[in-house]
Amino acid sequence: MALAAPTDVDEQGSAAPPLKGTVWHWIVLALVFAIALTARLWSIDHGLPAIFNPDEASHFVPRAVRLHEIGGFDTGYFLNPPLITYVFYLAFALWFAGSDGVLATAASDPAAPYLVARVVVALIGAIGVVVIYLVGRVLIDRRAGLMAATLMAVSFLPVHWSHFATNDVAAMVAGTVSLLGSAIVLKSRHLGGYVLAGVGLGLASGTKYTAGIVILALLAAAFTHWRAEHGRAVIGLLVAGACSIAAFLLAVPTLVTDTQGVLDDLLRLDASGGGEPKIGQAQENGHLYYGWVLTWGLGWLTCGLAIVGAVWSLIRDRRMAALLLPSPLAYFAFMGEQAAFFGRWLLPVLPFVLLLAAVGAIRLTEAITDRLDWPATPVLATVTVLMCLQSVIHVAHMNTLFGRTDTRTQAAEWMRENLPVGTRFVNSGVLVRPMIDEDPGTRAIESRWQLTSLNGNQSTVGARRAMLDQYEEEGWCWVSASSLFYDRLFVDEELRPEAAAYYRELEERGEVVFHASPYGPGADPVPFNFDWSTNLYPFEFERPGGVVTIYRLHGGACA
Repeated sequence: MALAAPTDVDEQGSAAPPLKGTVWHWIVLALVFAIALTARLWSIDHGLPAIFNPDEASHFVPRAVRLHEIGGFDTGYFLNPPLITYVFYLAFALWFAGSDGVLATAASDPAAPYLVARVVVALIGAIGVVVIYLVGRVLIDRRAGLMAATLMAVSFLPVHWSHFATNDVAAMVAGTVSLLGSAIVLKSRHLGGYVLAGVGLGLASGTKYTAGIVILALLAAAFTHWRAEHGRAVIGLLVAGACSIAAFLLAVPTLVTDTQGVLDDLLRLDASGGGEPKIGQAQENGHLYYGWVLTWGLGWLTCGLAIVGAVWSLIRDRRMAALLLPSPLAYFAFMGEQAAFFGRWLLPVLPFVLLLAAVGAIRLTEAITDRLDWPATPVLATVTVLMCLQSVIHVAHMNTLFGRTDTRTQAAEWMRENLPVGTRFVNSGVLVRPMIDEDPGTRAIESRWQLTSLNGNQSTVGARRAMLDQYEEEGWCWVSASSLFYDRLFVDEELRPEAAAYYRELEERGEVVFHASPYGPGADPVPFNFDWSTNLYPFEFERPGGVVTIYRLHGGACA
């Protein structure tokens, strides 16, 4: 039995209408959308009023608030393109009733804009479920569209990152819009497909530069068109290019007004992705790492069926293979060569993998039903459920834990109850903003204690035993430590032996006055990993946060 393809192009280039269908498909899609939105909004307020993810805390929300203060659209920061910052800017203006309302809210409740931004990202992520349905519907058939949408709705990696006010999910969805346009070009050669592909490409690149990898799908679709109609394909590509440039300039308008500033930041990108390995990650192989990410970010069965779908496409439908394979393969090859790698960086190509998995699942279903003469729909539904099961279990676990108190919040609560006013406290990843600003009128925490906060580098590569002598000499008698920092050192201890020695000395010299663990009773600690140590995927976790310890020093002025 061949895959149903109601939108296949005939020899004259005509195509069946791609979006007509029975009502029940739209009912099922609405249910899938509701599931996707629920999974993303569940525990959306996790951690607040603290923002523990450093990218969420510093990159987009504060700049969107700042734009309301200064006016204009120059974020002054282009290591990440500014489109999601503008989206947050507009959302804040609507929710808080204009710039005055935004600034007043940010001053009185600095966590509120983060919550609104998270809800926006969750909505965008849920909309992506509908977009990938349309891609599967146009490119393959309704079954594939519904299956890809269901997988997108519950897969761990997209759901997890829909809980944070960052640009990753929005870039993935914009890239999926571009892929939809490319699918329309491949199947029907409509000029509208070029427009959609170009706009999606420009918006994706304007949200996250690496999301521009979807251009390979557009080029593949255009090449297929060019083989049949040279002139129309060239015109289509020119239209797509113009739409892409226009959309990118809409997303990054300062490229025109501050070209040098944008270019300077772009040149700095190599330092963040292709420079020295991050401590805690130096011994990893990027290609193997990203392959491993797929096994939990989407699930083992989904990955296996994606391989089946890729092989089948190469053998039986090379046009589909040309559309779906180059982008993820090129992306894996490039990103795996970078010095730093994180699971969320895979998001721009996950829609390609999910569509290939849908193809593989349909082929598996057809093989079963042909051999056993079983009805196709129950078998396909069963395969879909099995593909989703791994992610559904871990998403429910993650969201349940997100609703529990973070170990760093537990530490802050202990400090409020036990540290006298004026205490000198060495803060290493325990107190974060906007937790520190929870009462900006009185700067509650900073007015209660004297803080010296170590940044990420100071808590890892910059830590030295001599710092403890300085703390005792100057009366900084209370010192915190977080496993999210020191576990990184012990992964690659030979690279920073002085920093590792700082934590060993702190453990020997200091008296433990507070200790909180994120692990359940009897659970072994999860070995440090930039993804699993923070995303709550492993079942060993009982709550968010690392192991947090507060020590009391007793030498020098602390005696």
